[in-house]
Amino acid sequence: MKKTKQQKKSQKKKKRLSWEVWFLLIFAAAIGIGVLWTEKCIYAESTTAKAVITDIRQMRRGKRGFVWNVEYRYTVDGKTYTNDEVFFNKSDYGDHKIGDTITIEVSKKNPEAGRYIEHNWLYGDKKR
Repeated sequence: MKKTKQQKKSQKKKKRLSWEVWFLLIFAAAIGIGVLWTEKCIYAESTTAKAVITDIRQMRRGKRGFVWNVEYRYTVDGKTYTNDEVFFNKSDYGDHKIGDTITIEVSKKNPEAGRYIEHNWLYGDKKR
């Protein structure tokens, strides 16, 4: 049984699509690994610190609903820093209120790079 030109063309298209999908998956995995590697390098030598929540704002995020921006202030080696993070679920920042004390992870190399870790699923629910 001989294949028609249309069948051959269709088969080539499927094969090409398969390669495109694999390429996209590998590319996405490489970007994810790169992001995690960067995080690991920044926080390779890190410590924890106590921070005070200074502001919590609920912001509209288009058709997808709301996000919460939590701003906090902390002091490392006598210098005060302010940082903020965006959470997609209110429960990710543990239902804290302005004035509450939270635990953050701070890079020793770059103290400005502080990140909230208490209830954040992205950082493995680290509680130190």
